[in-house]
Amino acid sequence: MWSNQSGSKTVPSPVLFLALCGVYFLSGRLGLSLAWVNPSASAVWPPTGIAIAAVSLWGNRVWPAIFVGAFFVNATLTGHFPSSLGIACGNTAEALAGGWFLVRAGGPRAFTEPRLIFRFIVLSGMLSTAISATFGSVSLYLDHLTKPGILPSLWLNWWVGDFNSVLIITPLVVLAADRMTRPLVKVERKMESMGLILALVLALVMVHLLVFGGFIPMSGRLYLLGYLGIPLFLYIAFRFGQFPASLAVACMSVIAIWGTVDSRGPFAPEDPDLSLVLLQLYLGCIAVTMMILAAVVWEQKKSRKELDAKQRRLDNIIRSVPGVVWEVWKRQDPEALHLNYVSPYMETLLGYPVEEWLANPRFWLEVVHPEDRESAARWFLEAWESGKGGVSNFRWLAKDGRVVDAETRSVAFLDAEGRPDGMLGVLMDTSERRRTEKRLWLAEQQIQYGRKMDAIGRLAGGVAHDFNNMLTTILGYSDLLREAVQDDARLSAYVDEIRCSGERAASLTRQLLAFSRKEITQPRALNLNDMIREKAGVLDRLVGGGILLRTSLQPDLGCIMADQDQILQVLFNLVANSREAMPEGGVLTVETSQCDNPEGEEGVFLRPKARDCIRLTIRDQGRGIDKDTMGHLFEPFFTTKRLSKEVGLGLSTVYGILERNGGGIAVISEPGRGTVFNVFLPRITGVAGREDGGSGEASATADNLLLVEEDGSARRILTDLLAERGYAVLDACDIPSAKVLVRKCHGSLALSVIDLAGPGRAALELAGSLLSGHPGLRVLFMAEDPDEVILPPGLPLDRIRIVPKVYTPHHLMGMIEELAGTEIPA
Repeated sequence: MWSNQSGSKTVPSPVLFLALCGVYFLSGRLGLSLAWVNPSASAVWPPTGIAIAAVSLWGNRVWPAIFVGAFFVNATLTGHFPSSLGIACGNTAEALAGGWFLVRAGGPRAFTEPRLIFRFIVLSGMLSTAISATFGSVSLYLDHLTKPGILPSLWLNWWVGDFNSVLIITPLVVLAADRMTRPLVKVERKMESMGLILALVLALVMVHLLVFGGFIPMSGRLYLLGYLGIPLFLYIAFRFGQFPASLAVACMSVIAIWGTVDSRGPFAPEDPDLSLVLLQLYLGCIAVTMMILAAVVWEQKKSRKELDAKQRRLDNIIRSVPGVVWEVWKRQDPEALHLNYVSPYMETLLGYPVEEWLANPRFWLEVVHPEDRESAARWFLEAWESGKGGVSNFRWLAKDGRVVDAETRSVAFLDAEGRPDGMLGVLMDTSERRRTEKRLWLAEQQIQYGRKMDAIGRLAGGVAHDFNNMLTTILGYSDLLREAVQDDARLSAYVDEIRCSGERAASLTRQLLAFSRKEITQPRALNLNDMIREKAGVLDRLVGGGILLRTSLQPDLGCIMADQDQILQVLFNLVANSREAMPEGGVLTVETSQCDNPEGEEGVFLRPKARDCIRLTIRDQGRGIDKDTMGHLFEPFFTTKRLSKEVGLGLSTVYGILERNGGGIAVISEPGRGTVFNVFLPRITGVAGREDGGSGEASATADNLLLVEEDGSARRILTDLLAERGYAVLDACDIPSAKVLVRKCHGSLALSVIDLAGPGRAALELAGSLLSGHPGLRVLFMAEDPDEVILPPGLPLDRIRIVPKVYTPHHLMGMIEELAGTEIPA
């Protein structure tokens, strides 16, 4: 609610008292000077409007100034103190009541709404002024200054004069005070408005001067001439609002009263009483009309501003929606859709301006993907006919050529008869969601595929273990048989074929174990040049027809220390990847060279741990790799091929093998210009690679060797091979049997070869007792996965070796001889 506290604090009480008292007295004397029926019958009594405005502005504390001013006005007029005292009391009560009603109505806000204006007119205008008219008439009668017969007309003239003052003076004073408390607007805008207001008020003054100044000859009762200024009043009210309209009404009232007092204008007939009534009626009608019209206009402007603000908020909300809001009304042909509204986000989403959507009814269907147009038109028709809207998913063609997946959600509006009358919808870009769903689907398929492969891998691991025992027997006896028939060329050739087939089967066993994730690496010195030459035929078959395979191998390359099967896997995967990149053929080059500074290489993804490296280069003339794909190149399960064709593990496997072996890899590629893979492997010096891992015969020894192997065939062939190399073999099929043989053994034990595939804990306990009882003993454990073997604390690790269970007899003999030749630290 509007309050007057600020004003009461800024104006000191003595100054306010003197100023208000003086203004009240002077305005009262002015009103009396304009009376012509009797000395106190003024058409407008200015002090009433000023007093009510003062109470509404400064509160009830101004009543003494009103009382004193009213008393002196009447005392100087009549010289009768009793009646002046009664009139002053009535004027004070009138001001207090009118001001209180105005404050309750909202102060300046009371002149901005029609309902509040009616409250102001009735309460502050009619009711409060009745108090002053009643007090004044009764006071004059009691003081014998008027006769009983004229009391009604006296009361009416008094009441109308005060009422007109409230209608004309009070709004002007209150609104002027409110204007002075508002923040200043821009100077240019304020001067422009003030200039136009003054020009209009001046024009209004000129019109009334013509009417009330006697410049227009009056013949008869031309009362309507007083309303010639109504158009200007209306324009001022509509254009500028309440305060300029109140100012114009005040100016018009002064001119009308001045002219009528001088018997000029349409309200100056021969009868003074009628003249006063007509003038008061005219002033009251003009004031009320302008006040209500200005309030209606202000309310309309306020409603328009609120509507504009709501529209801006709605526009901002629509702009914040990451989708396109659209609207259609009335039944339409789906193929020629007349859109009533399309939000600006449409240009962001598809690139087409909104105007093009609204102007061309067929445009919406033209930008739908050709494969989806028929279903899009059908969907719209079904959504319209159902009266419920719906959800659709179609592809759209953007202006830049992109294909955008989008989801449309719509609702239908029904008319009074329940038939579809309009539809509102939101078009959302779902391209990223589609890609995410596709990635999730692929990930789920890969997980399912991985689970299936894991189950098959477990089966393959078990098969490989049993198969390896059989291969050990086959390869072992083929070696013995080869030595027995070496003088017979024909039988030697047969034996060689048996051994070759066994070795291929052993390679298959290693592949099965790698597939089951139980691959056991056997690092040894490798010469990349020899390995590439040996596998030249395999590489030719791998690249297939239409691709020319070239090799460029640097001589005196040196060796690396790695597992041959893993390095072959790196080579084969990279060659296969390059082959896939050349569907139209080309040249695929495999190169080897020495590299002294891998840090300076271009496109390094994995840096090698050594500076002295051997570089293996795979160079193709294929499609090349774009930047986006390059960022995901070595991620597991990432592939640019169909899931049914490739699971995306090739390059991630290459990365993992190189990381485990301290190597590195770099990729150089551009779309359309081929790809170069550079693999870096640490080079070793002073070590020569051997294909068989050491097959030389050991010198005979009289030391005992304990062999614990569950598989009978494998145990027999190992016993025979070790016996040929001079070992006194104590072979046992299980741990209890081994313990019996050790107790019965004469002499010391030099070696113990124990299979951990059976009861591992018992085997470890046996090894611990043997190591503590035989200081020179060395133990060789055979395990399916050496990394999973946990040795008990306290065992001498320098006298223990753990080797993979997957072996050929020659490999195992080499490991035994290597362990037998090591020195035990003192």
